[in-house]
Amino acid sequence: MDKRFALAVVYFSGLADWPRVVQVGGLSALGALTSFYCVVSWALWAVTPGIFTRVRLFSVCYVLFLAWAWISLAWSPSARNGLQNVGVMTAFAGGAFLCSKQRVTCEAFALRVQRAATTACAVAGLLYVISLLARMTGRELSFVSARGFALFALLGLCQLLSRWRYSSPQSLWWALLLTALIGASLCRTAFFVALLLFPLAQRPSKGLREALRVALWTCFVVLVAWVSVSHVESIERRFFSGDLSLRLAGVRVNASGRTAFWGVTLQSTQDNILAGRGAGAVEALMNAHFLDIEHPHSEYLRVLHDYGIIGLGLFLLSIGTTLAYLSTSWARNDKHAPDIAAIQLSAILSLVATGLTMLTDNALVYVYVMAPLGIIVGTAVAITDRSRLHSFITCSARFV
Repeated sequence: MDKRFALAVVYFSGLADWPRVVQVGGLSALGALTSFYCVVSWALWAVTPGIFTRVRLFSVCYVLFLAWAWISLAWSPSARNGLQNVGVMTAFAGGAFLCSKQRVTCEAFALRVQRAATTACAVAGLLYVISLLARMTGRELSFVSARGFALFALLGLCQLLSRWRYSSPQSLWWALLLTALIGASLCRTAFFVALLLFPLAQRPSKGLREALRVALWTCFVVLVAWVSVSHVESIERRFFSGDLSLRLAGVRVNASGRTAFWGVTLQSTQDNILAGRGAGAVEALMNAHFLDIEHPHSEYLRVLHDYGIIGLGLFLLSIGTTLAYLSTSWARNDKHAPDIAAIQLSAILSLVATGLTMLTDNALVYVYVMAPLGIIVGTAVAITDRSRLHSFITCSARFV
């Protein structure tokens, strides 16, 4: 049951934000899915045999962050929005902790999760292409939004790039096609994160040859980025027309209102910077100051505003320690256990990609991003635990 549930979550996330158009008792289907994932994942975690091999710092930090987020509902001016947001983050933790249990974590299951993520990404891509073609013919047929597709597609891209590095050269071509489709979505942050993932997927664990390979892919990324911004008219307009209030390296670019959103959020944050204004408070703030804007378009500002320095510190510490835990084991397995390393690398890339998009987008409150991300990370953490336990047993046997 636990494996089937985890795979179903990944597959169903391929619909991205399409369920938003369906109402279930006054709640969108996305909200209903959030509640379902949250309750079922933790219920399965409670009844699934198996224990954690160790108490990990990042698990403790994230549990403390979640506890603080739930407590903050007590002083939130928008508890309904806050409940939805905290539910998404709880569903992420539920999937991660469920897949961290020993019974559901083996290389075969982790590979099934990888395949499920790429398949779901293909479904999301197909739905987005249909929506794109419909708009080109003048029809209003929107299955998946451009931003919803782009943010979810990054998870599939991470799986493809990990497989490309270790066992599947043909995955590179699918990764390039997916990156082009992300570029067509005109979601700028997602597109440049997608490009950045190519050299990151080839990052060296050691050796000059690997370093040169990363350098070559970095040059390729810079070239593609330059050509896209300077020679593709639609992308150029997205960067250099409209709200030019954001300055990057001396160049004014289209902020799409973000500087105003960020300014209002930062000003409101000062009123209670230590404990925060409560889960969902930033959405009430956006609705009060802007028309049809519900999010601050920066998840780190959301966390700072709603949960204060306490919440932001715990959140960043949980991300950082998770990456450190996986990266250390990945570097050890890169040469001698490529199957394990591929799974760990896909989780590392997924965390990095989602973390970067949180700078300017709202991935933290999108259940179709966070729920599958939790499952990807959870399987990688469990395999890391198992590989470390195996190494410990092997070393102990040699010592004896």
